[in-house]
Amino acid sequence: MHGESREIYSTATRTLLASGYVITSTDSHPRHMEFDCERPSRLGAMLHFRIAFTAYHHFDSTTLKAMQQTAGSVGRAAIFVSKQGGVGQVSWTEFLNVLGGAIPSWRALTNDYSDALATAAKNKVPNGMAGEAWAIFEDLVADGLEFCFGRKVGRFGGRRRGLRVSDMIAQLPDSSLIVVDAKAYESGMTVTWPSLRALVEYVNKQKDYQQNRNEVVAALLVSSKFQQDKSALLKPASDFLGETRVPLCFMAEKTLATTVQAFTEVTDFRNSVRWKLLFTGGLIETATVKKELNRVKTERFEPGVD
Repeated sequence: MHGESREIYSTATRTLLASGYVITSTDSHPRHMEFDCERPSRLGAMLHFRIAFTAYHHFDSTTLKAMQQTAGSVGRAAIFVSKQGGVGQVSWTEFLNVLGGAIPSWRALTNDYSDALATAAKNKVPNGMAGEAWAIFEDLVADGLEFCFGRKVGRFGGRRRGLRVSDMIAQLPDSSLIVVDAKAYESGMTVTWPSLRALVEYVNKQKDYQQNRNEVVAALLVSSKFQQDKSALLKPASDFLGETRVPLCFMAEKTLATTVQAFTEVTDFRNSVRWKLLFTGGLIETATVKKELNRVKTERFEPGVD
């Protein structure tokens, strides 16, 4: 339980901070941790919270009552997050969904993320980093997708040398899967059918593995750029769809970096994006992502927001 508790507390900290909450203090207890945090409302007033997290299924009634009293005595709204939720509590899953998903790591939110991603995408080692450039690029792509989707990305490529596996398996907020390959090329990737054969194999294997579990909804290639234009990429995407019955998408590193940056300003919007409509095949452009984000901003109702 201790390891699970530490993971929940660290993820809660990242998720709160990335969502605009200022954590002013924490108080650790044997079975839970309390966070005092603040967030400005849209009218400028500061909202004060005491949010308690536990890795156990529920808070017991005695603890709930005591925390409610202490939070009320200092003018804070009390929120209780337990593994399964319950009366007067929200579940860990509900907490993450409300804030747009978990923040599995900080790397995509650092100031140098976009520069490092651009450098590694060209098969060069970014400043301050060590290792093989292509492996660094894989990790940076995974970091960006983890933040965008709010879900942990399975990383395989460089970690399982000699095995025929995809670089990554990314999970969307609805639990469907995207098979991802990151290709570091200085001059950009030329997409040919031979270059896609391994990805075809990875997708078909995942479809077999995931039967009656999670649906594989797309494959994604990420590179510094693509030598073909948007129209020319439709042919390999069509061939891939015919071979696997799964759409193939292409994303330049700049689009990924821009998408990450856009969501840092509205982290709680991530679960409201219609991700499957973005991953329907072909080149994913920054303008398409921004259009979808603007739709969420326009259409999403915000209950309880002043």
